[in-house]
Amino acid sequence: MNTTHHHFRTNLSAIGAGILGWAFFSLVDTTAKWLSQDYAAAQIVFVSSAIGAVICGLWIVAKQGWRGFAPAEWKLYTARGVLMAINAYCIILALQHIALADFYGVVFLSPLIVTLLAMLILKERVGIHRIAAIIAGFIGVIVLAGPQFADNNIGLIMAFIATCLTSMGAIIVRKIGPGARAIHHAFFPFIAGTIIYAPMVIWGEPMRMPATALDITLFLALAPLSFLGFLFYASAFSRVSETAIVAPFHYTQMIWGVLLGYILFDQLPTTPTIAGSVIIACAGLYVIWREHIHYKQQLT
Repeated sequence: MNTTHHHFRTNLSAIGAGILGWAFFSLVDTTAKWLSQDYAAAQIVFVSSAIGAVICGLWIVAKQGWRGFAPAEWKLYTARGVLMAINAYCIILALQHIALADFYGVVFLSPLIVTLLAMLILKERVGIHRIAAIIAGFIGVIVLAGPQFADNNIGLIMAFIATCLTSMGAIIVRKIGPGARAIHHAFFPFIAGTIIYAPMVIWGEPMRMPATALDITLFLALAPLSFLGFLFYASAFSRVSETAIVAPFHYTQMIWGVLLGYILFDQLPTTPTIAGSVIIACAGLYVIWREHIHYKQQLT
């Protein structure tokens, strides 16, 4: 009974951490969307990455010393960091053109794309059920994007590219394994973003100084919000025995997308957005459920 109660409390704590992590990421997306109305995407990513790198760097020195900057799997961390830095740029370009709800509808493809990449790259066995779910998910994207693709094609394409990059990053996380420290998953993307976008800010479109106190606050808030998102996200998945316990709560981001989109940008999801998102979410949840079944079978 005590063991059962402990597992229940652990899982409940992990779910809470996951929900908080995705809430912080939603606040990051909302803040980036707000700033992208007046500032270049490269400037937003560069400033947030530079601040984030300092925060993570101080954390690493305090917790691990200077050796903490050279983890064993540094090559994989670096590859993921570059992917996530490019991903951040694509997210901002997407949010410049489409509503938060539309963006999250496309992002919900991530579990399906991870499954597809695991089959192609990691050579994992994927059965007919999950293949059918992947097909259903892409049908959901067609439903979501169909009526508005002609007007918002750049935003939807960038959202899809960002989702693919996120999924590729998830595959690298699998390769790194469960022994990784959460701070490294945050530090390397911040460092990559600082290095990649510094030349674009210096020699490309010049940086604009924040025009208002609100803009200054939002620029300063991006990195801490991302940092908290990474920590809660990593904490959630490190506590549970299987991802299927926490993964479904990824879809709480649609709630945040609808609420924040309406409150801040006066945007409500359209009927195609709702229908397509439901199809994609159902397909993703089915994949997660199949992974849960597969995990249970391995234990017996």
